[in-house]
Amino acid sequence: MKIGMLLDNDFKSDPRVLNEAVTLVQAGHEVHILCFSYGKLPVYEVKKGIHIHRTRIPKVVKDGLFILINWLPLYTLLWFVIGGLAIRRYGLGAIHAHDLYMAKSGWYLKRWFSVKFVLDLHENFPAAILAYKWIRKFPHRLFVNAGCWEKNEHELLQYPDFIITLSSSYTKYLTTKYPHLSGTKFVDYPNVPDVSTLQAFDTGLKFEDLPQGFWLFYFGVVSERRGLITVLESMVNQLGEYADIKLLIVGPIDKAELDRFTFYLNHPSLKGRVVHFEWKDVSELPMLINSSSVCISPIEKNPQHDSGIANKVFQYMLFAKPIIVSNCTPQEDLVVATECGLVFKSGNQKDFSEKVILMYQNAALRVSMGTNGRKAVLETYNLANFGKRIQSLYAD
Repeated sequence: MKIGMLLDNDFKSDPRVLNEAVTLVQAGHEVHILCFSYGKLPVYEVKKGIHIHRTRIPKVVKDGLFILINWLPLYTLLWFVIGGLAIRRYGLGAIHAHDLYMAKSGWYLKRWFSVKFVLDLHENFPAAILAYKWIRKFPHRLFVNAGCWEKNEHELLQYPDFIITLSSSYTKYLTTKYPHLSGTKFVDYPNVPDVSTLQAFDTGLKFEDLPQGFWLFYFGVVSERRGLITVLESMVNQLGEYADIKLLIVGPIDKAELDRFTFYLNHPSLKGRVVHFEWKDVSELPMLINSSSVCISPIEKNPQHDSGIANKVFQYMLFAKPIIVSNCTPQEDLVVATECGLVFKSGNQKDFSEKVILMYQNAALRVSMGTNGRKAVLETYNLANFGKRIQSLYAD
């Protein structure tokens, strides 16, 4: 089958989209990713057998159209045109739209061209948009009605033939919330890694620029909602007397919270104990994980984060590192089931610190949990296994 994926961004290395497209190509399908280009990447290229088509658009225009999506549906219509042209030109038989706000475009394409429509939910978007601080700023707050996504979700979820979610717990949440939705429409697909790709990067090397110490490692966007304030405050307070316990952070700081994080990164008590890099290539991720003692996913517990597990958690596990996670339901369930780490109560500095100290004082526990995590990913939580679920949607 020829499948068109709608992705409302510039496709570079989104691991979820890439992995899904790769597994469909491996099953013999022809995959076309329809996305944007903000001027740097080519309008067409083939990557790992995937056809990538980019529509050039200034990012400020794209952002403006998105902000107005519930007032003036030009953004929805733009994607209908992009998708319709691709269906005509390449003979697509299915549309695979990424995220809730692309559902109406996918539905229009389904009705107009009689194609299969799959909706891929990357997160609990109605909850996520309420947490974004940029929508509270002027002039965004004048146009973005965050609450309308909660109101419209019920309608939007009736459009697709199949819905992909991040976890079984999120599927349960949606089917409980909307009992009329058939359970057979849902497919759970967590952000599992492509093991072969990541292991190809692993040289066994460690990051030489890091001084000696017991390093906690976090990889991803730096913001309060990701739990980093809890971690930094615990480093200042409860963990302050443990000079050997240090923190490596890799990821961009949320612009709306730059001042707050700059304060902590320059805090006198954390001098020499916190290292932050704005960006590192994914090929360096194994080296950074190898250099750490424990990896963390301290995200705040809320409806958005209860929808799934971040891909970094599985990546930590693959490279045999014990993990400390907050009690967001999917990642807590994973850690308890696989015995690959410890769980702390979200936002609780004392509980987080106690879990860090327990790991710090027990090398055997770290080795055992790291081994369990790696085994779980190699045997179960990987693209080769879960990719079959994505392939099944297009089996006919």
